Amino acid sequence: MFVLPRLKPNFITASILGLALCLAWLQVERPLLVRLADKMDATANYCQDSNRMEEAKFLYKGSIFLTRLSPARYQIETAFSLNNLATLERDQENLKEATGYLLEALKIFKSRWGDRHPQTAKVMNNLAEVYLYRGMYEESEKYASSAHRILADKYGMYSIEAAQSLCTVSDLKRAQGKFLEAAFFNEVALHILNANFGEMHPFSLSAMADLTCCYSAMGDHKSAERHSRKALDLSIKLYGKQNPKTAIYLSNLACCLQKKGDLAEAENLLRESVRLLRSNPSAQGICLANKVSPRSNLARLLRELNKKEEAQKLEEEVQTILGAAPQTILPRQ
Repeated sequence: MFVLPRLKPNFITASILGLALCLAWLQVERPLLVRLADKMDATANYCQDSNRMEEAKFLYKGSIFLTRLSPARYQIETAFSLNNLATLERDQENLKEATGYLLEALKIFKSRWGDRHPQTAKVMNNLAEVYLYRGMYEESEKYASSAHRILADKYGMYSIEAAQSLCTVSDLKRAQGKFLEAAFFNEVALHILNANFGEMHPFSLSAMADLTCCYSAMGDHKSAERHSRKALDLSIKLYGKQNPKTAIYLSNLACCLQKKGDLAEAENLLRESVRLLRSNPSAQGICLANKVSPRSNLARLLRELNKKEEAQKLEEEVQTILGAAPQTILPRQ
């Protein structure tokens, strides 16, 4: 039979005293953990910008772990890290995980800073986007509307913050098929973004592309083509001809030309769009809808041109991409 050694009272006393000192040190020096968490967050941001997603995810989770060890007054640091991790999961189409992180972050921000704090509103806007991508329009509208009201009250109706929330509202309206409302919100947002950033900025370009889709859906093909050509020219200047982000603007212009009956040029533009996306399949900042739409549009055009075999291969490629992200429901085109 195994017998435990008898511990001397002095050893027990010293162990208890050492443990107490360790706990006291942690309580006093806990901000060191918070500072370490800040460094991890900053490094994670760099990794995310460099498209090193797994490293970024690991660092964000490490930062959350460290801040959760901290006293309650440091919980706000946990919320910031949760929000950052949620945006990464959203970009990777892990929408259920992103929803959970955002709801937890929102709860912390509300408890610490209140329901109408700007950071609370920004998390609401992020949550509205995630619900939109999941096809949960009622939840998305609730958070998007609340976020816009708070940000407009805090920064003004024509602020950058209000414009970003307007873009979310516009995306939601477009997904619901309310194209006239979507176009109105989009035009206001684009005006604000152009005034603050200029036309050659990713936010302005994205809003211009969305407005093109609104005009096209409403049957205003002349306005849609004018905006899509301008957006394509600006995207080439900003990103370059070989950047996969330019594929989005190529596809938008192709759709306008296809509706006008210029099928040959539309086919060429869509082929170039798909080629750019295939050349860099893991490019950051390209959501699932923008990965799928050029392929789907080209497949439909090829069927119209009686190139059925090639169209079928593209349709199978689309299904493979969608199968890798079953949580996502694409916004209505």
